[in-house]
Amino acid sequence: AANEELQSINEEYRSTAEELETSKEELQSINEELQTVNSELKLKLDTVSRANSDLQNLMAATDFATLFLDMGLHIKRFTPRTTELFNITQNDIGRPLSDFTHRLSYDELAGDARTVLKDLSPVEREVKSRGGWYMVRMRPYRTVDDKIDGVVATFIDITQGKALEARLRLLLGELTHRVKNILAVVQGMVHQTARASVSKEDFVARLNGRIAALSASHSLLVDSEWSGADLHKLVQAELDTYAADRGRLRVGGEAVTLPADLATPFGLVLHELATNAMKYGALSNEGGLVDVRWDIERDGGNNGRLRFNWREQQGPRVKTPSSAGFGSNLIQKGLPGATVNHQFLPEGVQCTIELPLASAGAQHPGGKDFQAAGAGTA
Repeated sequence: AANEELQSINEEYRSTAEELETSKEELQSINEELQTVNSELKLKLDTVSRANSDLQNLMAATDFATLFLDMGLHIKRFTPRTTELFNITQNDIGRPLSDFTHRLSYDELAGDARTVLKDLSPVEREVKSRGGWYMVRMRPYRTVDDKIDGVVATFIDITQGKALEARLRLLLGELTHRVKNILAVVQGMVHQTARASVSKEDFVARLNGRIAALSASHSLLVDSEWSGADLHKLVQAELDTYAADRGRLRVGGEAVTLPADLATPFGLVLHELATNAMKYGALSNEGGLVDVRWDIERDGGNNGRLRFNWREQQGPRVKTPSSAGFGSNLIQKGLPGATVNHQFLPEGVQCTIELPLASAGAQHPGGKDFQAAGAGTA
């Protein structure tokens, strides 16, 4: 009987051992599955962590203000530039948008956000701020499952763009005005040149020269974006056409900027002086010289007078013309506000022009950069 009991116990023991072995194998299999799941979770966690890091860096690098709101218009997150417009900090996440003041003239901010949630369509406005302008764009916040979960509002600074638009409108108006004036000047030149010309060829030559003078003046104005024309460059542009030998030209003076309304007529005056010098004066022979000098007579304040002197030397003996033609009248009367003394001296033509000046305030080696004060519109 004892032997049978021992045998029964031994069988139970073997059965228990087999069950334990089976349980061990099951535990080992479960452990392997847990390790696989753990690896997958770790991989997903790394992916989520990288996505979160990318989001944080994207938010920090975004150069415009962006505000994320939930369905109740509570703040979820925002980019750093948003703090330039709204008085918020990271501790304010979760609070309603209506709790905060902002620097925008935009009373419809919350109303537009509700409209976006209601209509599920974007809203866009140009809004004035303290010292600038912003383009505000609002659109629904959509999850990866394409569910609406709030509003995304971006605020883009368009202050420079607005200023550029205003400048372009100003330039367009100025350009329209200038084109009308140019056409009027050309029309007048055509009529006056036709009256003074003795032949078709003479008319064409004179008119071409005067139009070229207009073109030279306008090229300088375009280069300066219509802020004015440098007097030295204007003189060189007009004289270089008539004197291949620069040694016959003596040009010098202080830095002076002629405003747009004076640059064009001044260029025409220079053209007439140079044309006459080429035909009858110092540039008509091989040894004549043209000396062009100017200086500024200051009054002790911010104003003064430009004194411009044209002097021809060593040319043919000069005779005073019996009548004044279009060119002479242009020299005498073509510059508004100027005092002109045009003399036909036997030893050479001299022309002195005086113009009122207003200081432009810029410093140059020779002193202040003065700008000739225009008198009316060209």
